[in-house]
Amino acid sequence: MILCCGEALIDMLPRESTGGEPAFAPYPGGAVFNTAIALGRLGVETSFFSGLSRDLFGEMLETALGASHVDASVAVRSDRPTTLAFVKLVDGQARYAFYDENTAGRMLTPADLPDVTEARSPVFRGNFTGRGPLRRSL
Repeated sequence: MILCCGEALIDMLPRESTGGEPAFAPYPGGAVFNTAIALGRLGVETSFFSGLSRDLFGEMLETALGASHVDASVAVRSDRPTTLAFVKLVDGQARYAFYDENTAGRMLTPADLPDVTEARSPVFRGNFTGRGPLRRSL
């Protein structure tokens, strides 16, 4: 099994409302989250560790993991909000505004880390591990 450790967030992508006004649509994302989804869809036994909120966006993330056969049993559920990444296209290039202060994924502590045994190796981790209370634990 591959254990993926990293961010799970909602990308708020620019769209147009039915009335023609600028709007944003939510899509599950995050580099490591997307890697876990891809591995699960390829039939690779995959587990995902991060903080997942109990809010509506956290539910979207958990649903996407389950639909792609990714085990989220080691993810830490929290009442903190989900990280949001608003995306704006400028000259064809994506620019991001992140809202992640005190979010479910950012406020994990060393006590939240799963037991990594032979049953869960190798481990793939992303950039969220360099922030917040976990930065010295991985």
